[in-house]
Amino acid sequence: MFQEMLTRITLFTLRSPQIMFNLVGISTFVSCLLSALFSKIGQHEIDFFNPGLTQKIIKNWIGFSAYLVIDSFASGMFANLLSNKEFIHVFKREFKSGLYTPSMYYFATWIIKLTFLSFYPVLLFSFVFSFLDLKD
Repeated sequence: MFQEMLTRITLFTLRSPQIMFNLVGISTFVSCLLSALFSKIGQHEIDFFNPGLTQKIIKNWIGFSAYLVIDSFASGMFANLLSNKEFIHVFKREFKSGLYTPSMYYFATWIIKLTFLSFYPVLLFSFVFSFLDLKD
């Protein structure tokens, strides 16, 4: 029964253009934003004889790292909230017919959304990585 549930939710997610548009749209927007803010961050080398420049370089890397960590969580939550209204109609219909319990439904949707949201960092880093201009 659980395998059937995972299959149904996966197919519903793939058929829903709004869910896929949200995931791709969020990753494209954030990729462009990060590329504009932190482009060529890897070109600068730390120079211990110039503390002002070194402090600026370290702050840029800390800002970039913090933004990526916070953004991954926020984008995942945002995409999850946007896709809930698509799934709620299916849940109500199938719960009334007695196909499954609410806990099984939420566990299955959590697994499927986690799988689809894992593509977000891949899209983000594949686009942003080329703009960092790292030397190593």
